Amino acid sequence: MDAQSLIPAAIEQWVRGELDGDSGLVVGREVSPFEISAAINSIEARLFITKVELSRDGQNWLMGTIPIKLNEVARLHRGSVQVVMT
Repeated sequence: MDAQSLIPAAIEQWVRGELDGDSGLVVGREVSPFEISAAINSIEARLFITKVELSRDGQNWLMGTIPIKLNEVARLHRGSVQVVMT
């Protein structure tokens, strides 16, 4: 599987809590670029992730954590994942 397919699939598994030792996006859990990168590497250690950017609206991107309220659950749709290879 190539990185263009593998990365969105790995992120989707992480979101659903299908990775060992990780419950995924649950109530009150922040969305962290670091944790997304770790999830990708847990599926395919040969990939070298240099940057993960997040956005709430698909237009404004940041490399920081997106805070989630204690009573909210973050969602991420596979179609929203963009892979840029350099």
